Amino acid sequence: MRDQNCKVIIFAQTKKRVDDFFFTIKRLGYPVYPIHGDKRQSERDRVLQGLLFSPSFSSKSTIHHLHF
Repeated sequence: MRDQNCKVIIFAQTKKRVDDFFFTIKRLGYPVYPIHGDKRQSERDRVLQGLLFSPSFSSKSTIHHLHF
């Protein structure tokens, strides 16, 4: 079951890796928004505002470290 309020941050070493994760996760049917230096500042701001200022993110602060 998918938690519609769940938000996850995935960090990657390269922009290409971010884009690879984006396409893989999107193909699985999850809403996903990539952010890196090749994106316009307005796109980066919109993604960060949607993530950091959501009530579910501020009320749940569990962070998991994943290594690939």
